[in-house]
Amino acid sequence: MRPCKNAMELEKTLFFVKWLFNFILSLVIYLVYLTLAVDHKRKAVRIIMERTLKEASGIMKLAEEMKWKRCPDCKNLVERIGGCSHIICICGSHFCYTCGTHWSPHHECPI
Repeated sequence: MRPCKNAMELEKTLFFVKWLFNFILSLVIYLVYLTLAVDHKRKAVRIIMERTLKEASGIMKLAEEMKWKRCPDCKNLVERIGGCSHIICICGSHFCYTCGTHWSPHHECPI
């Protein structure tokens, strides 16, 4: 017995509706997953930033206690162990450890 034309059309329509429903459901599940993954990454980044800032503030406190200076060009912390105030940073910048200004051949420290 042959199914009627309307029944076949109805079956095709139901198949398409089921397929569309499954596709949309899969898409929604994927978007929820992405939202949760992004939220998780944001929380992880926030925790890392908080730890980094805490460590940086500890380093800056130590630098202040040890009277370390910053290079005027690259901002690296520099410690002078001895000798004159003429410092050559690892970036190649020459500066005065006492006043923090760039070094010149006729440098006279204002301090």
